[in-house]
Amino acid sequence: MSAIAVATLLTRRIGHAERAADAWAAGELGARIHDAGRDEFGRLSQRFDRMADALGEVIQVRQALAVSEERNRLARDLHDTAKQRSFALGLQLSVLDHLSQREGGEQDPRQITLIKAALGLTGQLQRDLADVIQRFSAPTVAEQGLRKAIEDTCSHLLAGSEIEWRLLLDGVAERGLGAWPQHAGQLLMIATEAVSNSLRHSGARRIEVVLNNSGNRYGWTIQDDGCGFVPNEHEATGMGLANMRLRARTLPGGRFRLASSPSGTVVTVSFTLESQGIQA
Repeated sequence: MSAIAVATLLTRRIGHAERAADAWAAGELGARIHDAGRDEFGRLSQRFDRMADALGEVIQVRQALAVSEERNRLARDLHDTAKQRSFALGLQLSVLDHLSQREGGEQDPRQITLIKAALGLTGQLQRDLADVIQRFSAPTVAEQGLRKAIEDTCSHLLAGSEIEWRLLLDGVAERGLGAWPQHAGQLLMIATEAVSNSLRHSGARRIEVVLNNSGNRYGWTIQDDGCGFVPNEHEATGMGLANMRLRARTLPGGRFRLASSPSGTVVTVSFTLESQGIQA
């Protein structure tokens, strides 16, 4: 009877291991055997679970690197095609404007107005393309780590602006995020958007980026001392705030909060990190 009981229990444990192996073969790396036995089979099952954890981390990093390579390729393509053509278009419109002013006789006011409007639109297009290219070619967490990626991004965005900025990353929180490059990448993009908005619209003199944690709850804050704005009005006219909100919601337990007043704007993202494995 004892032998039958042991054989039945072992069969069940093997069945759990087989189902986990089938799930891994189907690409579901979140599956685990969860065998707590202290015998050889239990220890082997636990090693397989750890192997699945490690494999999931490797796949996440490789996916992040692949995304980075594609972003860099798109940035190069935009720089070498659309940006160069918009620059050439701006030069041609400038020449046309100059020639129209030199020609004798009375000028058509409509022509002058159209040329000025086209020049303005071309200038805006060049600035938009430069902004898109910068975002595509921004450093990634998988390549550099969160601290270096944020430092490089803020240095690039705020160069020549006379805006003082500082980065405050809690050591425990930073190490906790080290195993989650896909989550840290979302924080990088949220910070990039928030800092860009401060630079372009707020007239801020100081920007502060902070990462902290309390227990298993993490906080990511970007704060400036600018003039503020009315969030509801900007939600309806631009994608930036909506994108930040969507990125925050991709984080485990992610919450997004925006507070703005004449004394400044604060973007806050809070989230949790699972204790094991990699979120798919």
